[in-house]
Amino acid sequence: METSRKYNSLKERNIIVDEEQLKGLVMLHDNFDSDWQRSDEPHGTLVFDWPKLPTAEELAEEAKEAKIVELIAKPSRTTKESNQLIDLLANKLGYELPESKQITAIS
Repeated sequence: METSRKYNSLKERNIIVDEEQLKGLVMLHDNFDSDWQRSDEPHGTLVFDWPKLPTAEELAEEAKEAKIVELIAKPSRTTKESNQLIDLLANKLGYELPESKQITAIS
């Protein structure tokens, strides 16, 4: 749930940001008031929300990326590892893999 906090100075803004981050919230926007000008002390509204949790698909993609990095970094790979790397890279590039080579989990 989004929450907004008004501030009237840079010092007050920094205190609000620290307080909200201690609660675990992340800042989404720092909206300056419409009458604010560059030479003025900052004043406006900060908008915070809880961090978005990654979806299962995002976590799966991160696992694939980590496996690609791990396999590329190896000085030598087994045939199985080389094939897995090729399949991961092909999948990342959008190639359709045969049913027998579908990547569902990273081992």
